[in-house]
Amino acid sequence: MLEIGQPVPDVTLPNDHGKQVQVKEAFAKGGHILFTYPKADTPGCNKQSCGFRDSYEKLQKLGYHVWGASFDPPNAQAAWKAKNNFQYTLFSDEDQKLGQAVGFVGDSGMARRCHFIFRDG
Repeated sequence: MLEIGQPVPDVTLPNDHGKQVQVKEAFAKGGHILFTYPKADTPGCNKQSCGFRDSYEKLQKLGYHVWGASFDPPNAQAAWKAKNNFQYTLFSDEDQKLGQAVGFVGDSGMARRCHFIFRDG
């Protein structure tokens, strides 16, 4: 698990559109909230993600960008995002690169529900 003050890892992941995003570069300036969840479009994950959707404007006004991540493929992330009108980007971490680096891989191999806050990388 990342310790307080550690930067976001330098990994590249596909977003919900399948576009490769260099996470460290995307998080380089400003405030960023990364939330992780076990599986797209499941009851607990819907509640968590819809909470961020409903708080999105308030978080933006406070200077924070919101990002979600799980081990689901980009097409599952895209369908879930469209279904729930999420305004933020969802990362597909199928290879668990970010999960291993940040520490959200659970004992079962599923993504754990976690929240990380980064400022200027």
